Amino acid sequence: MQAPAQVPPVVRAAHIIFMLGGLAVLLVGALYAVLSLTGRKCLRRMWWLELAGFLGIFIGGIPLGMLTAYYRHGKVWVWDLTDNKTLGILAFWLVYVVCSRRWVFSSEPNDATAKRLSLITIAGVAATVGLYLIPH
Repeated sequence: MQAPAQVPPVVRAAHIIFMLGGLAVLLVGALYAVLSLTGRKCLRRMWWLELAGFLGIFIGGIPLGMLTAYYRHGKVWVWDLTDNKTLGILAFWLVYVVCSRRWVFSSEPNDATAKRLSLITIAGVAATVGLYLIPH
């Protein structure tokens, strides 16, 4: 069996920056979700932050993660725990962004919709943080 190769530092750094940057933006979006639960009208800002966080994790996980796996294992996808965590996180946030867009950009979301979306956002960010805490 061939020893794993080293990942170029620029690829590794970009992967880490996008993955952690995406998580940081999701966390800021969760803060806006908490503000929304207190009655502030900030659903659109929350949604845009969650979209930006999703895109950061997508860039860090798919092209940069695949490049990292290629340099490390000689394959672009190895179906290990890290790859599966990334797919789970991206699947949730893709569904969230697509489905919640209609609620957020309706003429005026009502309080029940704002509360429901805020709770889903907080739960999604909590689950994402939980998955990030699983070592790889």
